[in-house]
Amino acid sequence: MTTTPIIIAWLVGALIALAAGWTLSRELRQRGRDQDTPAETHSDFETAMRNWTRMQDEADL
Repeated sequence: MTTTPIIIAWLVGALIALAAGWTLSRELRQRGRDQDTPAETHSDFETAMRNWTRMQDEADL
């Protein structure tokens, strides 16, 4: 039976993908708990936008 190794390899790959997804979701949930306030996240976004605008202005010079 030549399909047995293919099926086993597919199942092992699926288990690895499930484990990786579970680990990633757990890590993202932990990071979400570690954030202090949504306002801090918003200020980080504003800082990134200011930096982007400044880089674009410098590129135009």
